[in-house]
Amino acid sequence: MRSQSSAFNLSALVLFVAVTTSHALAAGATQEASSSGLEGKLLIGLLFAAIIYFVPTVVGFVRDHPNKFAILALNVFLGWSFIGWVVALIWALSNPSPSGVGTVVINQHIPRSGNETSSS
Repeated sequence: MRSQSSAFNLSALVLFVAVTTSHALAAGATQEASSSGLEGKLLIGLLFAAIIYFVPTVVGFVRDHPNKFAILALNVFLGWSFIGWVVALIWALSNPSPSGVGTVVINQHIPRSGNETSSS
């Protein structure tokens, strides 16, 4: 349940940042074109782009990936390139193996030949 609430909090934060950023950009870029309806279209386009941009991060947090903060960093810093975004998405969708899996330790006690007692 905790991972779902943290994923919801992250989604809400991403949405808030996307809305405020896109609104500020739209307000500054379309001051003279506000009467033509371009401002609303630009705002919706920027919001849609911001949501798509952070899909790998949201997927990583929703799936409670052990490297979710590294996925966030990759998405923020290299997500602008298509390759960085795809790598972050694949990483977020991957199934990490739990720690310790794949390591086999066998403890066997083999008695030394000099320590054997004879029964004669």
